[in-house]
Parts: sequence; C-alpha cells; structure tokens
Amino acid sequence: MKAKSKHILEEENMWWYYIGQLISLSGLMARSAVLSLLIMKMVGEKQGSYYVGLVRSTEFIVGTFIGVFVGIMLDSFDKRRVLQITSSLMILQAAALALITYNGPAHTAMWAIMAVSICGSFTSAVDGIGRNAVIRDALINKDHAGFGSAIFTSLYTFAMLAGNGLAGYLVDCVGYSNAFLLNGASFLILIFSLGRMDFSHHKIVPNSKNIPHRVAEGMRYTFKDEGIRFCILLSAMITVFGFAYNVLLPVINQTMFHGDHKQFSYLALCSGVGSLFGAILALSYGVKRAKEFGMLGSFIGAAGYILVACTTNVNYAAVAMFLCGFGFMASFTPIRGALQRLAKDGRLNGVTFGIAFMFFYGGMALSSFASGWLAEHFGCPKVLIGCGIAIYTVGLLIPIMPGAKKLN
Repeated sequence: MKAKSKHILEEENMWWYYIGQLISLSGLMARSAVLSLLIMKMVGEKQGSYYVGLVRSTEFIVGTFIGVFVGIMLDSFDKRRVLQITSSLMILQAAALALITYNGPAHTAMWAIMAVSICGSFTSAVDGIGRNAVIRDALINKDHAGFGSAIFTSLYTFAMLAGNGLAGYLVDCVGYSNAFLLNGASFLILIFSLGRMDFSHHKIVPNSKNIPHRVAEGMRYTFKDEGIRFCILLSAMITVFGFAYNVLLPVINQTMFHGDHKQFSYLALCSGVGSLFGAILALSYGVKRAKEFGMLGSFIGAAGYILVACTTNVNYAAVAMFLCGFGFMASFTPIRGALQRLAKDGRLNGVTFGIAFMFFYGGMALSSFASGWLAEHFGCPKVLIGCGIAIYTVGLLIPIMPGAKKLN
C-alpha cells in the first residue's frame, strides 16, 4: 500500500493528469471558438447568434438525458480506459470537422456541422463526467478530492484562456480545417498522460444490482444529502445565467463591435484572464468558503454583463469580459470542489457526478440555445442585461437556500 501524500501535488498521478487535461482542454476550447467563428462567417450577423447557440446546445443535449447512466457505466469500468477511448473518438470528431471544412466556409454545409456535433455529444457526455469522476480514483489520499477538483476547474479556466485566445489567430494563420486538426492532436497528449498514471491502489467494486436499482440508489444518495443537492442546483443556475457571455462572445464581437478574428481573440483573452484570476482566487481562499465566493462571483459577473451591454467602446467591453470570466469561475470553482468533497461514497462516485453533469449539461444546453435565440430576436444587449439581473438574483438567494450551510 502506497503511503498517503501530505499534498496533492506530491502524487505523481495528478501531475500526469493535469498536464494531459490542460493541453486537451485547451484544444477543446479552441475547437468550440473556431466552430463559432466559422458559423458566423457562414451565416452572417443576422442569423449567426441563433446558429451559434443551436450548435453549442447540441454539444450538451445528450449529456442532459443520459448523465446518470454514464455515471453507472463509469462506476463499473476502469475510468482511465474509458477516457482513453473517448479521447480517441474526440480525435475522429476533430478529423471529421477538418474534412468538412477543408474547402472553406463557403463550401461547408450547416447540416454536416450539426451532424458531427450531435454524434459527438455522447462522447462529450462520457468524457466530461469521466474527467471529474476519475479524480477520486487517481488519488491515493482521498482527502484531497475536493482540492483536486478545484484545481481541475482552474485548469479548465486556463484552457479557456489559451484556447479562446488562440482561436482567432489560428483561423488567420492556418485556416479552419487545420485548426480542427490541431485540436485533434491535443487529445493524443491526454491519451499518453492517462497511460502513465498508476491505478494499482484503486480497486473497482462490482455492483450486482441491476441498472434501475442503481439509478434509484444514486438518486437517493445524491438528493437526500442537502449539501450535494444544493451544489448541483446552484452550479446549474450559475451555468444557465453565468456562462452565456462565452456562448455569445463571437456574436458580441461581430454584431456589437464589428470586430475581426483578432478582436475576438482580444476579448476572449480578457475573459480568459478574468477566469484564471477568479479560479486562482477561489482555489486559494474559496475551497472552504464556497458560499461567500458563490455570492461574490455572482455579483461581479452581473456587473460584467451589464457593463458590456451598455458600452460601445471595445476596451470597456474587454474589462467587462474580464469581470464576466472572473465572476463565473470565482463562483463555480468552489461549488464544484464542495461537491467532490461532500460526495464521499466511492461506490456511487460516478453516479453522483453523472447526475451533477445532467444538470450542468442541461444548463449549458439551455444557456446556449436560449441566449442565441433571444439574441437573434431581441439583440445581444438586452439578453446580456437579462443575464446580469438573473445572476445577481442568484447571488442574493444563495445564503437563504437550503443546504447553503454545508458548503463551508
């Protein structure tokens, strides 16, 4: 039996895990941004917001309905091997996007993009849930699980900074098709890093119960605990209203500020830097103050939404994007860490995160589609103000919601 580490970064598994995650997530964020820029180029400003939101929503729609079943599957198999399989499928998805965009936006069919996105949504569901659920399995010292999840969320923000910030430059330098190929290559690093991890200390416990019983058991465990239930519902609300800025960013850049790909990267870099600062602050001080950081992040994010809606200056908009990114990650990071800390039953780890991601993916799908559709009909500024008011209200409600006391 290996000795327990005193600090999470003393565990070699986590170094390999975080390196692979950082590179592959950066590629994934770049792919989403490049895809949004491609759609805006294909359909123009008038319908761009609707189709950007529609395509982004299809990436999450499957996970909204099958998350709990994915969790059951992950509890029954080696999560590392499952993630290596999903990474291989992600490479194929990137190759498919590269193929259909080879001749440029003018010769790319929207139905083909939709088909790839819908087919890839199952892989995305398994991959997203597995990336979080595998953390507890990889750790020798399970007491680090909450902090490990918070670090992973911080890496997600750095990946958002790197991926979104590079997207515009990639399109200008290598084109859409080659940008998708580079995304596919990033998953090779994740496959390699997962292979270097040692899971000899973790034993998969077989569950003889049938799937309906396991779903019921997971549901009871997840929703009976007031703290776990609160974390799941709060993170879903933060996602619905707090993540719309990222979905609408290419639309904001083109319709409100008439910018090119480089200006998109400028705004994306500012939101990414804000996300990084928010995640670092939350990681340093918010792991044991999740309730307070949930409120703080909501209020700051709301200010960013309202500022970007009310300004016509792109530099002020860049400051607003910083606040949006900071607010989202400052509130989301400690909530996700609290969920990992509260979900202590190893037998139901995958199921719990499957249910959590059903709400998360549902929030992402709803946020993507609704923000795109509303922006097309009412304009980006009104949608941004509405999201700002909503996320501010969420922040006000946090202290009085059932289960809030269990966060700290």
